[in-house]
Amino acid sequence: MKDISLPNYTSAKIVDRILDGKITFFQIQEAAQYEKMIKPRLEALVNL
Repeated sequence: MKDISLPNYTSAKIVDRILDGKITFFQIQEAAQYEKMIKPRLEALVNL
């Protein structure tokens, strides 16, 4: 999600911000890499 304006957070911090509701799913979907990189990872998590 390098194209989305986020402070320099680590991946773990980004996950925490998502879980806290400070980063929304809509914001994630707006990322240029959503379809190719993010969506498949989210789908894999659902299947765990």
